[in-house]
Amino acid sequence: MNQQYDPFGRPTNGAVPPNNGQTPPGQSPYNNYNNPGGYPPPGTGYQPPYGTYGQDPRQAAYFQRENRRRLALRSQKQELRRFGNCIGLAILAYFILQLLFSQLLSVLHLKDIYESSTVFQSCFSLLFISVCSVAVPFGVMALINRRRYTGPVIPTHSLRTGQMALWVSFGMLCCVGANFAVTFGVIPLFKAFGYGLTSNSAGDPNSVFACVIALIGTAIVPAICEEFAMRCCCVQLLRKYGNGFAVLSISIVFGLLHGNVIQFVFAFLVGLILGYITVKTDSVVPAILVHALNNGMSVVAGIVRYAATDKAADSVTVGMYVFWLLVGAAATIYLLVKKQLYTPKAQVAPNPEAPTFGQCMGAFFGTPGMIVSFIPLVVLTIFSIQKL
Repeated sequence: MNQQYDPFGRPTNGAVPPNNGQTPPGQSPYNNYNNPGGYPPPGTGYQPPYGTYGQDPRQAAYFQRENRRRLALRSQKQELRRFGNCIGLAILAYFILQLLFSQLLSVLHLKDIYESSTVFQSCFSLLFISVCSVAVPFGVMALINRRRYTGPVIPTHSLRTGQMALWVSFGMLCCVGANFAVTFGVIPLFKAFGYGLTSNSAGDPNSVFACVIALIGTAIVPAICEEFAMRCCCVQLLRKYGNGFAVLSISIVFGLLHGNVIQFVFAFLVGLILGYITVKTDSVVPAILVHALNNGMSVVAGIVRYAATDKAADSVTVGMYVFWLLVGAAATIYLLVKKQLYTPKAQVAPNPEAPTFGQCMGAFFGTPGMIVSFIPLVVLTIFSIQKL
């Protein structure tokens, strides 16, 4: 006769259940799956319907990864904020030192000499602006953060002469293009809305000695000091967070340091090119040469104007532009054909522990040091816009 049980597992005819209600050897413990009635045997107390299994090992590994990612991200953002504050303080030092040196001219009654003598103007700018106000503050910043660089502060990878000439020609082509963008784009745009743009300009030399000093003080020394400060001390410090982020952010800084709209746009565009060349060649030498040659074009025009006439200076300027357009275009085509100008990167899975581009920009520019240092630079840039 078949034994019958009620929903509680009790025999309906008073018979004893099999094994006295105990789980037979080799069988799984009682649960709701092996009892048709869905209830535990009497006297066994409450049993969870699905048992107690603890945390899944995969879940524990996930939380460990997430915790590690958050800690790494927070650490990197803290380092970016440190870099932003340090570079911001260097910018403030640059601004304050220029104010102090300009006041020094007034105190020593040298302002009239500065405005009338191109030799004194070039020497003053060479020593007190390029060296003391640019190279020294950013050099001190690099010294403070020397252990945080992932590569050399001054990249000097050896390039063959031909390669150097190609990259310099490409850079000069881009400088000419940036000049055209400002001359035929930015200035007419502001003029169309009834505004004019002012910029700083040095006087033309009026002696042979002044020509030599102008070449050194306007073309050579500023190129060395500014590239050391921007492409060496700053870009190299930020490259661990991405070459694009490093080049773009420092190009913004480089543009604002010039203090007017015309030079901001031009210096920003040129800064992008100089940073790109430095990263691609792993050397700052081509950037220094491009910077010096670009500054030197205006000096050469001033020298020709002193030695000959304004018309001759204009002809020389046009000739230099045409030369760099042709040579630069040829160099650019060669670099493109040889796939040296741009090399597609292999697809690499993103690092989940690295901050995104937006997070890098926010952490770097959102620091008190950068915000405070940008205020006077932005004000100066805005004041260069005048109502016509």
